[in-house]
Amino acid sequence: VRRFRKEEKVELRLAEGLEALKPNEADTVTIAGMSGERMVEILLAVDLEKLGVSRIIVQPNSDQVELRQKMTLAGWEVVHERLVACGGRMYVVIVLEAAGEDHSITQDDAWVGPILKNHPADPLYRAWCDVMRGLLTKRVNGLSRGSPGSIELEKGRAQLAAFEALDTDKTS
Repeated sequence: VRRFRKEEKVELRLAEGLEALKPNEADTVTIAGMSGERMVEILLAVDLEKLGVSRIIVQPNSDQVELRQKMTLAGWEVVHERLVACGGRMYVVIVLEAAGEDHSITQDDAWVGPILKNHPADPLYRAWCDVMRGLLTKRVNGLSRGSPGSIELEKGRAQLAAFEALDTDKTS
């Protein structure tokens, strides 16, 4: 900040999560580059409504399923999602807005993205679905050998079925 002479425009604060945020200082919170689970912990550790936050933009490196589920159960609605490719990796950006009530989503929507799935012709979406199908297939195969009958295996099978049901080959 000092190097670019922006001290008068930027205020730095050190705090745990959003604890340094005062009411009505910001209506949008952006968090990127950590797990979706950690993001949920940070977001739900404060009263976002009292702070005046009405929009959240997140880019989770993992656990986007849990993030979608927990935030929609907490009264947030997924209003936009987009896949971004950078440096050989693919990321999902999720925008949530305060809904004030339970906007929970189906398990399938939590996995494939309630907005993302509406754009099956997007090359990034097809690539992402292929990667997810591959990872889930590997996980299910491993669990079938090592933990037959486990809850994790059934969850993995359900997740894999959600991606297989997309049948993205129809859009090729």
